[in-house]
Amino acid sequence: VLYAKLKLHLLLTLIPAALLTAAALVVLQPEPVYFLLIPVAVGLFAVLMGLVGLCLGLKMPNLSWTDETVPVKQSLSVMLTLFGGWVIVLGLGGLYFAVAQWIAPAVYLGLASVLLAGASAVLFGWLRTRGAAIFRWL
Repeated sequence: VLYAKLKLHLLLTLIPAALLTAAALVVLQPEPVYFLLIPVAVGLFAVLMGLVGLCLGLKMPNLSWTDETVPVKQSLSVMLTLFGGWVIVLGLGGLYFAVAQWIAPAVYLGLASVLLAGASAVLFGWLRTRGAAIFRWL
């Protein structure tokens, strides 16, 4: 069930993200290295946000709702996932501006992608073990 939720999230977010990323690459026409790094970073961010949403949903389930929109649109886990994504983007952007004079943009984007992949791997591991156990007992 958890994998199905993650796959649906990726289906609903990666397709529009890929279209918008492709449009941005066509309009901005960056150096060739960015044609690989930008889509990778966007995809990893989408994966991370899906995993964050699933993990927070398991840790803070809302099982006493009376309307279907409450757990989907008004739960604490949804709010934390949304604002947490903003914090991640602002944090990565702020960190870039802090270190931009010492590191090339392509290197920073690669390091940010590694950081996003590492965080996703940690959350995916938690989801497969403790998250699955929590889901089993809900």
